Amino acid sequence: MERYLPKGSSTYTTGPRYTIDFSTPEGRPVRFITDSVGWKPKNVGSDVDVLYDPRNPEQAIVRGGERIAAILFAVAGVIFTLLGLLFALSAIDLARA
Repeated sequence: MERYLPKGSSTYTTGPRYTIDFSTPEGRPVRFITDSVGWKPKNVGSDVDVLYDPRNPEQAIVRGGERIAAILFAVAGVIFTLLGLLFALSAIDLARA
């Protein structure tokens, strides 16, 4: 499977990299490179939420998708719990017979 990357958009064969610029509350400019900008595609110049350690701002990540991931894990948990209960009730019913 090949991924289409417009010419000049990336020098990496594993996918695009994004350069993120932001400023700390003290006004210090910070730049970091990441391969993820969240679940939704972004355009050049789009605003993104950045999470970083104030002691080491270069170790930053782009925030995105945490809420969706939490919902997906919760739904999967409910489904597996219900399936487990159904199997347990079925086993109890078979044991009684």
